[in-house]
Amino acid sequence: MVNTTMTGKQIPNHHQKRLDYLSTYFRVLRQNDGLSMKDVSEEIDLHLNTIAGVEKSRNFTLLTLFELADFYEIDVEDLFIGIK
Repeated sequence: MVNTTMTGKQIPNHHQKRLDYLSTYFRVLRQNDGLSMKDVSEEIDLHLNTIAGVEKSRNFTLLTLFELADFYEIDVEDLFIGIK
């Protein structure tokens, strides 16, 4: 499956790898905290489909990234340390 942006533009492979990294990072944090996607969505008032999309490496907004970073008490800069 080719991931695309909301405008239908294909996401370049190097950007998709970055999305995959962030997706895995957030999923592992959630699982390590013993939370369901529904728990997270209700706590930060984001739709469950938004949380699922993040965890499935779909394109997501910076605002969603900021909301998740705040929820997990992570500096946004730290999210990008492992990304090349």
